[in-house]
Amino acid sequence: MIIQIHSGNNVGGILRVVTRLMRHARDHDVDGRLEFIFYHPRRRAFVGIDPEFFFDALGERVDVVDNALDLRGVLFSVNHAKYRKRPLRAFTHKVERRLKHMAKLWREPEPKMDRPKGWALRPWDLGAEKVRVALLGMAWNVRDQSRRLAELQKRGDVEVVLLVHDLIPIVAPAIHEMNQQFADWFAEVVGVTTRFLVISDYTGQDVAATVPKLGGRVEWIRRVPLAHEFDVSEEGPLPAEFPNGFVLSIAPLALPRKNLWMLIKAWEKLLERVGPELLPTLVLAGAHGKKAREFEEYMAARPALAPHVLLLERPKDRTITALYRHCLFTVYPSVFEGWGLPVGEAAWFGKLCVASNATSIPEVVGPAADYFDPADLDDMVAKLERPIRDRAYLAAREKDVAGVELRRWEDVARDLVIALEAP
Repeated sequence: MIIQIHSGNNVGGILRVVTRLMRHARDHDVDGRLEFIFYHPRRRAFVGIDPEFFFDALGERVDVVDNALDLRGVLFSVNHAKYRKRPLRAFTHKVERRLKHMAKLWREPEPKMDRPKGWALRPWDLGAEKVRVALLGMAWNVRDQSRRLAELQKRGDVEVVLLVHDLIPIVAPAIHEMNQQFADWFAEVVGVTTRFLVISDYTGQDVAATVPKLGGRVEWIRRVPLAHEFDVSEEGPLPAEFPNGFVLSIAPLALPRKNLWMLIKAWEKLLERVGPELLPTLVLAGAHGKKAREFEEYMAARPALAPHVLLLERPKDRTITALYRHCLFTVYPSVFEGWGLPVGEAAWFGKLCVASNATSIPEVVGPAADYFDPADLDDMVAKLERPIRDRAYLAAREKDVAGVELRRWEDVARDLVIALEAP
């Protein structure tokens, strides 16, 4: 998390989930026993962070954050495992990072600040009591993390608890670009922990099966399901007019496992089956990146389909709120998830989700979604066609959605704290 903020990157995806958990977990920490810590490369030790500043830092300028955390000029060491079979590339990558870092420091003179360097840091060390260190997010980029945790365990009574969102790069590399950083990191971290939190039963099964294969041991696995809540209530304008209404899918074209190309093909078939007068616009909202050009080329070759599919690049939260509120229903065709946030978020707004039946996705709202086989185009088309044609059916399914017991992020954080404090 600190590396992302220090680098000026957006905090999204898993890190956004972690931020929500940390914010609400602090509210449930009535005894003040919860601390936010990270390994400080300049001080060569774990340090604490003022929690008030931590959440403020998400919206601050990088130079303000660097001053508060004494990170000006720091270049974090990251895991270069993806280049381990290409030592020359690994070396040149390190050199490139160092040169870019030096050039940035040269271009950007140190600004004057009102507060001293490191003012938001707090001393942190092991006491006499047992300490539980919880790893909640994208830790696989952090070099030597497992070694540092092992050193902590040698110094005191330290238990490490790992929150696992999914093991997709390990258990399903065929549908996910192999993340060697993640695979190597997980193989190392199971050497310092036997305790795991998971966000779904499906992920729990993967952890139970995978850890022993890596030489680790599982003492316990505790499930802490994620929330349905989309915590931005303010609504922005819709990005376009939709004469036939629209169906929403929140997912990036850049990730093949999200299965959006299959969905686009399904929409092409639906155009043939229901006709342009009835077919809603399919809105694809996400971080599409370079795949947007491929999408444009695909649509240019299909002029009849093009008016019925809209690609939105990284819409703001207020726009997403508007899209959820005003869509006919949502669709989520992913072939593998650790949870499936957009399925739950649709329910938060009272909308039906027509979703893939793969992996953890049916756990999110149970029978209150309509499911299809994500590998079966005809099944996907059939399940999408029904709520498009039959609005009475859609209204009935929305009543089913209204009966779902919805979870807020504060519920998740409460369960997280309970799981961490239990023996």
